[in-house]
Amino acid sequence: MTLMPGATTVKPDEPRPMPECAETYANRYSVTNFINAYYQIRDCMEYQPTKVLLVGVGVGIEFILLKHRFNIDIITLDIDPGFRPDHVGSVHDLSRFKDKEFDLIIVSHVLEHMAFCYFEQSLKQIARVATHAIIYLPYGGRHIEWVFRGLTRFSNIRMRVNLPPLKRIDGLKPVLCGKEHYWELGYMGFGLNRIRSIISKHFRIDKAYHNKDWSYSFNFCLTSKCGDTE
Repeated sequence: MTLMPGATTVKPDEPRPMPECAETYANRYSVTNFINAYYQIRDCMEYQPTKVLLVGVGVGIEFILLKHRFNIDIITLDIDPGFRPDHVGSVHDLSRFKDKEFDLIIVSHVLEHMAFCYFEQSLKQIARVATHAIIYLPYGGRHIEWVFRGLTRFSNIRMRVNLPPLKRIDGLKPVLCGKEHYWELGYMGFGLNRIRSIISKHFRIDKAYHNKDWSYSFNFCLTSKCGDTE
């Protein structure tokens, strides 16, 4: 398990459902739900998958569009049975699935809901069961952006400054986002370079970008290294 430098011997929590009722969460739509769903579907379809594992059912936008608009064979997994997934379980243990059973797995804003020591374990599982992965993570701190509109015909010019959060976290207990997140990108010890380094052990990073329409999200598009002979 991946521990923070200088971490104490405090035992991390076992992966568990969010404290909020699944039905309440699933029926609370917001603009960011649609923005996030758009990017997931766009990134997913770049790989042209036929079978996808969706981890974290959420409000269900991605499932509906991928299944009924793009005719993808999509299977759902969620740790909370209240979301009525096809499989109840945690992404850190995908032993029920065969090696490379899926063309692609989507894990959007899920991994931060577990103690950080489960992060690399989850990546290993994801890389084993799928050829490609879409992993989105929250990016903490303040993101100040200037948008200059109309300077070119078809696009705007954007300038963004990311101010890291000052709060110290250890990734062992949920202290962020209403005590739902154990860690987020940008916090001391959870910098982008470190997270990329851990991801790179198990995946080739095809694309990594800060969502221009939802600055709280940093998105990775990945190809598994599991089974590589190099």
